[in-house]
Amino acid sequence: MVQGLYRGMDSSSLPHIGVLMEKTDIHLYPRYALPDGYHFSAYRPDLDEAWASLQYAVGQTDTLQEAREIFADEFARYPDMLRQRMLFVLKENGELVGSCAIWPGYHFGRELQRVHWVAVAPAQQGRGIAKAMLTHLLDGYQQLHPNGYLYLTTQTWSYPAIGLYLQFGFRPYLGKKPVNWRAVNLLSGEPWDYQTKTQEAWRMIGEKLMDRRSDKEKK
Repeated sequence: MVQGLYRGMDSSSLPHIGVLMEKTDIHLYPRYALPDGYHFSAYRPDLDEAWASLQYAVGQTDTLQEAREIFADEFARYPDMLRQRMLFVLKENGELVGSCAIWPGYHFGRELQRVHWVAVAPAQQGRGIAKAMLTHLLDGYQQLHPNGYLYLTTQTWSYPAIGLYLQFGFRPYLGKKPVNWRAVNLLSGEPWDYQTKTQEAWRMIGEKLMDRRSDKEKK
């Protein structure tokens, strides 16, 4: 899950369609460092509550308690992997401002690694923290899986984040429906045709990214 990174200001005008991205050229990506005043940290037990608060703040969960339960169920049960696979960004005062992980996913019917639960605190976005996190995360992943493959799941509303993932070499997944992918309206739960909606989603995402690029060029 990566939709807590950025959300477009006009995102509510888009249908809420889930999409996948994949990266096969694991060695190719830009390199960014954290801005002054921030540092990386591996997992520590005292970061559990801060992680939950961050995910709730960026809208990845409906309640703070839900975020706590997700951390306990999905991550805390695997302490060794948690220390290796989850990354945190802290300010000098110890405040958690960003987090991301590479974690096993099973959308394709077998274990593959995915970029998961990416979030940057709303007040800290636009400072290059996400770019530095992805650089550091991919550096670490190469040490574990030098010939690896990565994927991620996101959705139309997070098209600004998708623009970032494109910069890092992730590409739209346009193959057949993964066996464990729910082809439904993410808001209503209504089922829909996977191929049709995936093509529609990437067309809209492309249009939004072109508009963003055009707006930047005008400034």
